[in-house]
Amino acid sequence: MKYFNKKNCGFTLPEVLVYMAIFVSVFVLGANYIITGFKTSRFASEQETAIQYARKATEIMAKELRGANSSEQGAYPLDTTEAQNLIFFSDTDDDGETEKIRYHINGSQLFKTTTEPGPTNDYSSLPVTETIAEYVNNQAENLFTYYDSNNATSTSINSIRLIKTSIKINVTPGIAPNDYYVETSVQLRNLKDNL
Repeated sequence: MKYFNKKNCGFTLPEVLVYMAIFVSVFVLGANYIITGFKTSRFASEQETAIQYARKATEIMAKELRGANSSEQGAYPLDTTEAQNLIFFSDTDDDGETEKIRYHINGSQLFKTTTEPGPTNDYSSLPVTETIAEYVNNQAENLFTYYDSNNATSTSINSIRLIKTSIKINVTPGIAPNDYYVETSVQLRNLKDNL
């Protein structure tokens, strides 16, 4: 029969400290790994959602721009053509009346503002604004680029026949990955020269 000596039972204080240091180090490394994984997963989810909204926004914009038409008072289909701001007339809700549509960026959001013609067709009705894309990072780049019938860039409203839309999306602009672009080009059907 073997007898145990109390001096040989358990761990010494230095051994306990070493074990605790190893346990804490492994715990901290594991926690950092899990937190980084959650952050990456959340970022990927937010980025994918933002890209889906931008794709839907370009589809809506393309459909409405293709149908650009004279206003209810006979004004030219395009009203304002700037790099970050586009105002035009189009029957977006198929009610037989041409609405005034504005697309513009404010901060990191892309907005669509719709104004109904109103009873006197002067577009003095209360406009309705909605956010159609978020995390837009076009501050230094054109949201809209305008082209004439020869595919040359144009600043003259009367010569614009094609509008290129480029939405730059990035949930975290200061951190990789790089920006994601959602682009489309729209021929203005009612302004074609070759009819």
